[in-house]
Amino acid sequence: MMGFGLLVGNARGGGLDRVMQAMESDYQALSRALFREDYVEAKKAAERLASHPTPGFAEKLTLLARLGTAAGRFQELDSQVKETARDISSAADARAFDRMATGFERLTDRCLSCHSRFGTHANLDASD
Repeated sequence: MMGFGLLVGNARGGGLDRVMQAMESDYQALSRALFREDYVEAKKAAERLASHPTPGFAEKLTLLARLGTAAGRFQELDSQVKETARDISSAADARAFDRMATGFERLTDRCLSCHSRFGTHANLDASD
């Protein structure tokens, strides 16, 4: 799987590339926090994922044009990632490790769904 490589190709150095790199870093920080049962760090990483920035306006327009009819699905998956991250943050507040772990599993699934769906240029206009 090539991830967002081809999708980000024209945006190299642009906002989407930086957003995806930050999300990867926050995902890894969340994973480390879970392994260490560090509720404070898990909450911080989950909150960063839940409120991740979006690319600038011009890049958004370009991205939406490239996604075509699949843009709605892309936005839906992004919303699901943010919602799941908020759930993990809430579980960290409650020190509910099982909920955090289950949430992390859902987060991983949602990230991989997005990457498998939009990770290659050939998939951009495919229908669900």
